[in-house]
Amino acid sequence: MWSCCLLCSVCHTWNGALAHYSLVRLTEASVKVGDKDLGTVDLTFDLEAEERMTHYGLRGRVTNVFPVESERLLKLLNEQPSQNTSKDMVAKLYWPEQSCESEPDILKKVQEIAEKNPDVNGHIPKMVWSHKFDETSTANIRTMLGIDKPGRGSRALYIIVF
Repeated sequence: MWSCCLLCSVCHTWNGALAHYSLVRLTEASVKVGDKDLGTVDLTFDLEAEERMTHYGLRGRVTNVFPVESERLLKLLNEQPSQNTSKDMVAKLYWPEQSCESEPDILKKVQEIAEKNPDVNGHIPKMVWSHKFDETSTANIRTMLGIDKPGRGSRALYIIVF
């Protein structure tokens, strides 16, 4: 836990919101993300689902997986052919190094291979949508602070919905 204000030292500050445990407990978070291809993408995360996977720490990608609902992405999912009949979706949020090849790009290549290979097809998670939040790059703050080589080891927030 971090101290986020002078009045309260028991604040939980993940998922872009402040929740005072003594007063409020967040169970879901809704956001709208601008996407150049889809327009506005609505996302509602179930923060207390038993299926969620979280990892908080000062090192690594801080990967978190939550069940997610989205009217816009459900429409997109219905337009895509799939062997999976479930309409349930999960969102993976993580902070990879920007110098690495992006996971969405890798998944697109794997999907292309799977479509041509019947032994692999149907065994790859179907990526519904992904987004990189460029404005969250740690290189931005490093540049503002005048740090040499601000892009070295920089990270940015990504989301992939399956």
